[in-house]
Amino acid sequence: DAFVLTACHTMTALLGSLLLALAHMHGALDLDAAWAAAHVEEDWQWARWGEEEEARARRAARYADMAAASRFHALCADG
Repeated sequence: DAFVLTACHTMTALLGSLLLALAHMHGALDLDAAWAAAHVEEDWQWARWGEEEEARARRAARYADMAAASRFHALCADG
């Protein structure tokens, strides 16, 4: 339905991957596993070159949006 599609769109945009979004929506990956998989390259860059405060804050805000989309999907799926 439209609400599930909205959650899927939001998660796809935040994760940068439809496959990860669908895996999370169908229970193959929990929220943290999907988020970690989406940020493998960024984590490697941060480990090699260090983190930037602004990038860390932006990532935290995006994680909060991802958690909200995940919760929204769960509520839609339960209904």
